Amino acid sequence: GAVQTDKLASGAVDTGKILDYAIQTQKLNTDSVTAAKILSLTIDSSKLARFSVDSEKLAVLSVDSEKIAAGAVRRNHLGADGCLSGQVLKRDAGNTGWSCATDLTAGGAVSLAAAGADSDSTANPSIFVNDTGGGNLIQMQVSSSDKFVVDNAGLLATASVGTTGLVAGAVETAKLGSGAVDTTKLLNGAVQTDKLDSGAVSTGKLLDAAIQTQTLNTDSVTAAKILSLTIDSSKLARFSIDSEKLTANSVDSEKIASLSIGKTHVIDGAIETAKLGSGSVNTGKLANGAVQTDKLSSGAVATGKILASAVQTDKINDDAVITDKILDLNVTTIKLANGAVTAAKFAPLTKMTANQATTSNALVDVSALRVTISDSAQSYAFKFVVAFTQAGTGTGAGSKWSVNGPAGTLAYSVTYPISSSAARSYYSNAYNTTDLGASTTTGVAEINGVLTPGATGTLAPRYQTQNSASSVTAKAGSIAVLW
Repeated sequence: GAVQTDKLASGAVDTGKILDYAIQTQKLNTDSVTAAKILSLTIDSSKLARFSVDSEKLAVLSVDSEKIAAGAVRRNHLGADGCLSGQVLKRDAGNTGWSCATDLTAGGAVSLAAAGADSDSTANPSIFVNDTGGGNLIQMQVSSSDKFVVDNAGLLATASVGTTGLVAGAVETAKLGSGAVDTTKLLNGAVQTDKLDSGAVSTGKLLDAAIQTQTLNTDSVTAAKILSLTIDSSKLARFSIDSEKLTANSVDSEKIASLSIGKTHVIDGAIETAKLGSGSVNTGKLANGAVQTDKLSSGAVATGKILASAVQTDKINDDAVITDKILDLNVTTIKLANGAVTAAKFAPLTKMTANQATTSNALVDVSALRVTISDSAQSYAFKFVVAFTQAGTGTGAGSKWSVNGPAGTLAYSVTYPISSSAARSYYSNAYNTTDLGASTTTGVAEINGVLTPGATGTLAPRYQTQNSASSVTAKAGSIAVLW
């Protein structure tokens, strides 16, 4: 209801702005629907007021015999048409038309099928019949079918008066029956503005899209005439919605175009935390030095947020760098202070001092390299390097290597030689797993792994021969390291 009558520019509401069927009778100005506004052949008999079609509305020769109701033409409707006193209409000798002729013969009778006209030289009526019985005054047939009948009241019951039979102006308003003038009886363009009664053109009488811009009176389309939700953006003139047209809180986020709110539109302090969308404050929105310590939430500065080489010595808290924070193999000699590596810093090393041989074809411990898992609450890394010799080689004769220890989460790999120039490795996360056997007479089996024990116990490398007739010997100098 915001766009009221005084808000519309003159001529602004064109055909496309008016809802179908919106203009009802009371919306049309008096005499505003002229002949040019009415579609040809639209006004049928139901649209004409009673007795509204008088003689002036009928075109010359427009009322033919079909238009005259039976019995409608009375004596006073007939013109003289050139006939003299005492003459009647008769078909001419050639039967090509009607002519005036005397209807009486010398004997006072009317001839039937006469070759010529009967004469009547008297001043009396040429035909004078006084009917007292109530029958038709005239009844004429063709092949037993009534063609011309004048009933006892003097009305034509069967016949028609053609258009040529009527003089101009003969069909007056009183001569037309109610509803007699239908659409087909009206000449195109005949119903003009002054022929329409005030308020006669109702909604149903208007052709769709008939009411165009120039047809509407200035300021005639008021707010009440516009259907709710009808005026969309295409109907509004540019800059027509000013601040007075907007209701409080009517401009929500969907109504604001992207990038349309500049600095001048925002009052100081208006943008609070709740007004900022997730991720809306990017780098460009922060002033240099604006993000201070108290603006960072706990744990907010992740690895990717720290510039390379930005964490210098004075940024690291004392004792902050623990073992897990140092990358493997990155503590080189130059990183160690003089005298820093004491005996306590060396990983426990177990070294075989004597050979140990076996002919068992089931896995047994290399007992000299057993190490103790004393703390079930920590994880261990382990390494076994076992030099060996074996009497047999080849399929079914070489040695196999694995590991055994307390229950826990285990991962390890075993590497052993399969020729003088090649080695084989396999991986396992279960104790006492073996692979194809080593197939050289001498070699080194290396077992590397990590154990998170579920209990304390002993961790040891294991070996076996594939043929009990052929021994395998773990050599002195082999080592076990646990850390």
